Amino acid sequence: SASSATGRAGMGEQRAVALARRVAAGDKAAARELVARDEVERQEEVEAAQARYAGKSLADRDVSKAVKEAIVEAMQAAGLISGRDDPKFVSMSAKAAAAALSESGLEASKLRDPEMRKAVELAKRVASGSKDAVRQLAAEGHVQQQERSRAREQAEVQQQQQRLAGKTLSEPALNAEAKQAVLEALRKAGLIEDASAASLQALSVEEAAAKLRRARLDPKQIKDRELRAAVEVASKLAKGDSGAARELVAQRAAVKKEPVWEVSWPTHS
Repeated sequence: SASSATGRAGMGEQRAVALARRVAAGDKAAARELVARDEVERQEEVEAAQARYAGKSLADRDVSKAVKEAIVEAMQAAGLISGRDDPKFVSMSAKAAAAALSESGLEASKLRDPEMRKAVELAKRVASGSKDAVRQLAAEGHVQQQERSRAREQAEVQQQQQRLAGKTLSEPALNAEAKQAVLEALRKAGLIEDASAASLQALSVEEAAAKLRRARLDPKQIKDRELRAAVEVASKLAKGDSGAARELVAQRAAVKKEPVWEVSWPTHS
């Protein structure tokens, strides 16, 4: 989808946004390109996740959580659980959940959703003791959760942008929020030690942004979402662009509301 494609850090932001706009205008060629790019990047994410789980088993807490994440929707479709908060599912081990799904009678070939279809196919192998299937299913679960997290974050960004609509850097509140976001980015980048230092607080938001811009950081190489957002708008913000300030403040608020994935399911193998 356009939203998932624009949310992936790997795709060039400007190209992704341009494609999304063309899709919104009814451009079918742009839609096909966007889908193709998204599929390639998703596969790269899956392969990276598989490497992350190499040599690990269901005894590993992260693997167990990721496997359950990958099969929760398929289990719900099979009528085994009411949802991810179902006490029955929460208390299940990953292996028990995979076994329940594989024995449910849900046929992968009849499922239209490719992720759900893969979950059913891999669950049968996991239940049979395949370590390779465990790694593949865990990777799928990891990527699916990241996609959901990005979607929630993007929705929150849009809400924040509505809240900030029309505000400019001449308004103290937006100015202060934008400057704090840039100073925090400078700290995360290792360019300053203490964002609360008087000398730094005395900087204008434009001066702080110029300092970040001069570091010439590559946003494509930055995993931290707040730092990446600040680096992406630093040049415009250094020129006093209120739109860039709104974008940064909205992104920062969304990131803080959508933390890194942490599921509270019990650790079972």
